[in-house]
Amino acid sequence: MTIGGEDGHLRIFEWPSLRILLDVLKEHKSVRDIDFSLDTEFLASTSTDGSTRVWKIDDGVPLTSLTRNSDEKIECCRFLKDGSKPFLFCTVQKGDKVVSAVWDINTWNRIGHKRLLRKPAAILSITWDGKYLALGSKDGDLFVVEVKKMEISHCSKRLHPATPHEKSSQAFGCDTSVGVSGAKSSNLAINYHEPSQARPKGCGKRLKGDKEKALKKAQKYKRRRCNGCNMVGVSHDKRNCPELKKKGKEELNNEEELNNGEKTCLYDKDATYSTTDDDSYSSSGMSLD
Repeated sequence: MTIGGEDGHLRIFEWPSLRILLDVLKEHKSVRDIDFSLDTEFLASTSTDGSTRVWKIDDGVPLTSLTRNSDEKIECCRFLKDGSKPFLFCTVQKGDKVVSAVWDINTWNRIGHKRLLRKPAAILSITWDGKYLALGSKDGDLFVVEVKKMEISHCSKRLHPATPHEKSSQAFGCDTSVGVSGAKSSNLAINYHEPSQARPKGCGKRLKGDKEKALKKAQKYKRRRCNGCNMVGVSHDKRNCPELKKKGKEELNNEEELNNGEKTCLYDKDATYSTTDDDSYSSSGMSLD
């Protein structure tokens, strides 16, 4: 657990014993934002003067400072917590422009940035699965960004008509279907989005069966036609068409009934056949030359 104050006082406590691991005075002019990495090995803290320090929690010492240009100010910071990629996301203010930048926590090098907002950012949040990034502007707007494409996928205007310098907060639920945001001078806002699929505890994805996948594919492609029964919008095709299977069973049953019925004799059992030198066949009552 960590606490950062407006006076620049930064403290890190061990949970639940509350033993002080780090107690630093005036490391920052004023602490702007703080965040732990997934394995709680690192702590990133930003200051109102635009600097950012990274701390090694076990050692209780500063590890490095994020590099920036003289006209840039790093404001918000969030570690990617899905365990797939070692990234640190930050909002960087450069004059009247705001960009979202990414640092690699293995080397602490800046690997890229992109301008997503046209207005100053007040808060930054990221989902637990690392798929979405939320940016809150100082005038109360909320923007949800798809991390893989780094493009805005959702926008909510004026959720909190806050003053320009008022700090707010926002967070995502574990399954990314619920988002909570708040500000000092306005009410709490909760946004709910129906999840695309059910998920058990721990945010793991539920495995789908072949039939469920086929039904979903049929709903997506409503013009899908089965060449066996000529039905449109079904989940099967000619290979597993139930109508063809039904017809096949009926034909098999009819064939069995014919085989079990009386058989017609195609020859005379009482006839006697003899072979002659000229290869002619004769029998009582008939002769074949």
